[in-house]
Amino acid sequence: MTGDDIAANNSWPHSPALPGHLRCFCTIVRFPYIGLIVLLVVNGKATGILKQNGIKVGLLGANLSQT
Repeated sequence: MTGDDIAANNSWPHSPALPGHLRCFCTIVRFPYIGLIVLLVVNGKATGILKQNGIKVGLLGANLSQT
């Protein structure tokens, strides 16, 4: 194959743009990570509020006997 043949070929390995189905897959795969980041932020804020109010927070959550 010469350089002209490669430039004329618009198939996957030589094309800079992703095919539609692969672009869609890459977009869908990112959504769970966004939800995970939101969950971690909300959890961190809730933990901070509980600790400010004197409630111990451990790995398994708040100590319910202190509420």
